[in-house]
Amino acid sequence: MSAQHLPDVDPWNDIDVLALVTLEQLDTLLFRNLVNQRNTNGVLYGGQVIAQAQAAAGATVGPELRCHSLHGYFLRGGDCDRPVIYQVDKTRDGRSFSTRRVTALQNGVPILHMECSFHTGEEGFEHQLTAPAVPQPEDLPTMNELIAAEPERLGAYARYCSEKSGPIDFKLVDWRQLVERLDEPVRRIWLRAPAAAGSDDPAVHQQILTYLSDFWLSGVAMNIHAVAVPGRFYISSLDHALWFHRPAKADEWLLYDTESPSASSGRGLSRGSLYDRSGVLVATVMQEALIRKARGAV
Repeated sequence: MSAQHLPDVDPWNDIDVLALVTLEQLDTLLFRNLVNQRNTNGVLYGGQVIAQAQAAAGATVGPELRCHSLHGYFLRGGDCDRPVIYQVDKTRDGRSFSTRRVTALQNGVPILHMECSFHTGEEGFEHQLTAPAVPQPEDLPTMNELIAAEPERLGAYARYCSEKSGPIDFKLVDWRQLVERLDEPVRRIWLRAPAAAGSDDPAVHQQILTYLSDFWLSGVAMNIHAVAVPGRFYISSLDHALWFHRPAKADEWLLYDTESPSASSGRGLSRGSLYDRSGVLVATVMQEALIRKARGAV
């Protein structure tokens, strides 16, 4: 594969999540990705870029350190046909914390800035929010089963979502949240990345969890106003923040409980809580997105 060009693959279905978070080390603090993933806007999927930036940062700290938080700003849409260079700055190395700044570059121009903090972990107080009571994933139909049961109401958009889920398995807690306006800005889905089972490295599972955290998050900020049909609305992530509370395996089902506290000035704020099957809160996510009606849309 040329260092200057990545092959144009299917936006979702040709993606291997383990390859996606595997980077080529060019120098001590310089890395290059091997896999690109296109989003519905035709630019790099944000979950890819932040997961790869996290992988680059993690490659520069000791194995005893685990990422506990990251904060990224999307500066430009990434070119799907070119590799991304990840430049890491060693901001600080302390006794129990290390901080890294990562700049994602294409053609010498930054497309993402991210701060990433790592911690050894220690004993302390414990509490968490209670997970919502929802059906388990085995008790929910697949998207294809839903389409067969509701072919008229779950039409082209549902088929699109089903076909483009790629490495992500997901099940809607309430399928109406996909095709109807929400009564309140809340949406819940179960999701996992089965291919993550190919790694037993907790850092890799964290990185894939970061990748998953961008899936269907921003849409909850607008579905109280309208159904987010591709082609009618333009949604672009502006920033993404993630806090890791407890270990989790990305190949096992996780409940993504999302809500939108506010939307204003053309921007929508979304918040997500990721729980494992036993109800343990493993991560908290925040994202703000630009939301516009597409040109020519009615």
